[in-house]
Amino acid sequence: MVAYLDVDALRRSGFLGMIAGPNSAEESDYRQFVADTRFDYREDLDSVAVSIQGSDKFFALHGRFDWESLLNYVRQHGGSCSGHFCKIEGSRPERRISFYRLRSNVMALAVSADGDAAHRIGSRNQKFEDEIPPQPVWVALPGAVLRDSKSLPEGTRAFAAALQNADTLLFTLGGQNGRLLLDANVTCHDSAAAIGLYAQLQAATGALKDWLNHEHRKANPKDVTGVLTAGTFRREDRRVFGEWPIPRAFLKAVTGGSY
Repeated sequence: MVAYLDVDALRRSGFLGMIAGPNSAEESDYRQFVADTRFDYREDLDSVAVSIQGSDKFFALHGRFDWESLLNYVRQHGGSCSGHFCKIEGSRPERRISFYRLRSNVMALAVSADGDAAHRIGSRNQKFEDEIPPQPVWVALPGAVLRDSKSLPEGTRAFAAALQNADTLLFTLGGQNGRLLLDANVTCHDSAAAIGLYAQLQAATGALKDWLNHEHRKANPKDVTGVLTAGTFRREDRRVFGEWPIPRAFLKAVTGGSY
């Protein structure tokens, strides 16, 4: 799975502050981290690219870093640095953290059982298979990732089951005409599979509406039912596109009312 967040765009739009909440709500450990490292994601982080491979997580962070303060922080907390490559124990053995200065304004960071995993991040010229989305937040993943849907909220499992056999999925989150929209671009094996997926998504949306009616409930704009029942879909050859408006009430609910 690969994901990208344009943190600077989220900050300028006010969305980052909405998610993070007030500075006063930050835990004391994080405030101490900011004081020691002179790095605060609210102000100093501009973008993040993430790749998840099994239990290993790899990050490229673009922003403003005080490298000497970061290196000193690692050494003072039981880690070690060799040149600009540092590693430190995480909260669990499988969460060892390693990082190094890829460029003056880019940090390569890994969270893995392998304490040297950040070495696997480089500046090789690799191209994303699809056109880079213009939205500030996007996630690309294979459909197989959704095959374990037991932990998903009730009402979303039918959608995950419909998508799990897709070749690739691209989800984007961005604003349009004053609204926040979640979009999906799903590539299927062939047009026949896309026709089937389109029908499944339409059926899953209808089934959710029927279930709500059976339970004498209405779609709640404050939870996932308000999002999923508003979904619309279209198909082009072997691709299926979905769009879900994100209600303001839903954002207020998930961010504690700060939106």
